[in-house]
Amino acid sequence: MKKSESKNLTAPEIAGQLVMPRIDFNSTGYLQKAERLVGEFNVTGFIIFNGNVEQVRKTALHLQSLSKYSLFFGIDAERGLGQIVEGGTRFPFLMSQGASDNIELLQLQAENTAKEMSYCGLNLLFAPVLDVNTNPHNPIVNIRAFGDDAKLVARLGAVYSEHIKKHGVFACGKHFPGHGSTDTDSHVELPVLSKSLDDLMKLEFVPFKKAIESEIDFIMVGHLAVDEIDNSAVPATISKKLLTDVLRKQLGFNKVIITDSFRMGALKRIGEEHDIAIKSMEAGCDIILDPVNAEVLIEKFTEKINKDEKFASLAKKSVARLFDLKKGIKAYSDILPDKNESYELVNRIARESICQLRGGATSNKIVDVNIFDVTNGEHNLCKPFLDKLIENGMEINSVNYISEDYDFNKTYEHDILNVVVTTVSAWTKYSVLTKFYKSILSH
Repeated sequence: MKKSESKNLTAPEIAGQLVMPRIDFNSTGYLQKAERLVGEFNVTGFIIFNGNVEQVRKTALHLQSLSKYSLFFGIDAERGLGQIVEGGTRFPFLMSQGASDNIELLQLQAENTAKEMSYCGLNLLFAPVLDVNTNPHNPIVNIRAFGDDAKLVARLGAVYSEHIKKHGVFACGKHFPGHGSTDTDSHVELPVLSKSLDDLMKLEFVPFKKAIESEIDFIMVGHLAVDEIDNSAVPATISKKLLTDVLRKQLGFNKVIITDSFRMGALKRIGEEHDIAIKSMEAGCDIILDPVNAEVLIEKFTEKINKDEKFASLAKKSVARLFDLKKGIKAYSDILPDKNESYELVNRIARESICQLRGGATSNKIVDVNIFDVTNGEHNLCKPFLDKLIENGMEINSVNYISEDYDFNKTYEHDILNVVVTTVSAWTKYSVLTKFYKSILSH
């Protein structure tokens, strides 16, 4: 039986409960390091990277058995377990659910993700993304969001998180105060959001307010600044005005605030890791996620708890919040969802997410096809599409692969079909057409 009371913890134990380091199954000595973090440093849990289903399951259950206190095992599986862990199911990006707006499919995806996680001994999903993607040039949120409509994001986010929780896994909404309208990737540098509190309340905060009303248990704070609320222009991660005054007091969130990864570029230029982490706790956070050096951080927290009564009081309140949730950690499952059923669900979601724009139509059966391949890929991604045209009675006179040296003075004898191919990704900007392509397609 795990200890569930936080009242009698020592300073080092309190410090350990504030930190969630990573386990990367691709790194050497990961198990020995994790065992030490559990046995000697009493960490609150781990964020999981890589590995396969059975490897993750064995490790999580082993570490859970070693720990004096229940462990959170978190994973950044917005698209399902298979996004991170080999052998799990990987779904399309969440924007596909926003495009179909099919509650049944969203619930089934949440159920599948939660059950696969539970089999692996994982109990904390860093999803749903509650960002409203209003900037088409956003380099990092993009298709990870449900969409650009705040009410849609709020509704689907609440359904998703409620269904995750229904099947025994904690959900974590992200990235407060809202990363969707930024044009900077916080993995690289600090984005600055120049919006008033009123503007945020009308857009960015709408999904977070709905999530809080739906009793979501975790909210992740993003490493981005809001200079009109905190004119020091520091990341929300260390902004008391944003976390305590706005998220806690105005929006009424009384559960666990967790940081985004402490390895991200947005934090690297503003100080030492342990100093930023202390400021983060003082601002209102409860867990520091994925620090570079967890052991040093825990030692620094211990020193601060022993010397600073105010900090110690904040740390104890954080641990009390964590233990309230840890009491609800469910036993792991012995049943992994059927892979064929999971695969069929992926196909259903993909099919229903297709957005068809209705416009002009060709009356001719013969066409010249221009292909704009944004990915510059080696594979002919258009072949299945072209085969379908032929299968349905079209005759393709020519197929032209367009590059910047293509001669657009060419005369076409038939109707022209322009096909744009893009492997959309929140990290590659493939969804953005080049100026050259835009200029050609606009003519």
